Amino acid sequence: MTHTRRAMRIAAAVAAVLLLAAACSSEKDNEGSRATATPTTTTISAEAAANVDAVAKVTSNLAAMRTAYDFDTRVEANGSPVTQVTGRNINGDSQFKTTTEGGTDINIISVGGTIWASQDGGTTWTQQTKQDISSDPIGPLLEPGAITVNGDQITATYPGVNLGLPDASINVALRADGTAVELVYTTDTVTVRTRLAPATDTAPIVAPA
Repeated sequence: MTHTRRAMRIAAAVAAVLLLAAACSSEKDNEGSRATATPTTTTISAEAAANVDAVAKVTSNLAAMRTAYDFDTRVEANGSPVTQVTGRNINGDSQFKTTTEGGTDINIISVGGTIWASQDGGTTWTQQTKQDISSDPIGPLLEPGAITVNGDQITATYPGVNLGLPDASINVALRADGTAVELVYTTDTVTVRTRLAPATDTAPIVAPA
C-alpha cells in the first residue's frame, strides 16, 4: 500500500466517524417513533460535511507534496523569534538554511542520507557524522494517532517519537491554505510554525562539490 493511499484512508476513516455520529444522532432523535416512522435517508450535516472536507483537503495537500515541497519553519520562545529554517525537499533529499537570532547562519545539504554543513554561505562544506535528518518528514504527518476537527482547523495527535520529539504525545494544529499546509506546535513557552508548499524548484538536490 502506498503512503498516498494510506493518507486517503485516514481521511476516509474520519469521514466515516463523522457520518456515523450524524447517523446515530438522527436515530436517537427518532427513537420514540421508530415503530411507525417511515424510513428516511440520513443526511450528513453541513458542519460534519465541512469537517470531512477540511481533513480531506489537508491530507490531499500533504500527499501531493510527498516528493517535492518547500518549507518555512519559525520557532518562537516566549513570543520572541529564535530560529527560522527555510528550504526544500526533493525526493527525500533536502537543502535548507537555518538562521538563529544572534548566531551564524548554517546551510545544510542532505543527499542520500549524507549531510554536509556550511557556515560561510556555501563556500566551504563539512560532512557531518550525525545523520539525524529524516528523508521523509511528511510521512509521519500522514499517520496521526487521533484527529479532531473544528471548522477548517484540524488538531492531530502524534506519538512524540514519530516527529523526533521527546514528548509521549503531541498535538499539532494543521490547516490547508490553497495547496499549502500550515502546522503549529505549541508548548508552554515555545511555538513552532511550519508552512509546507509545493516546490517552486524541483531540480534534483546534489552533493556540494
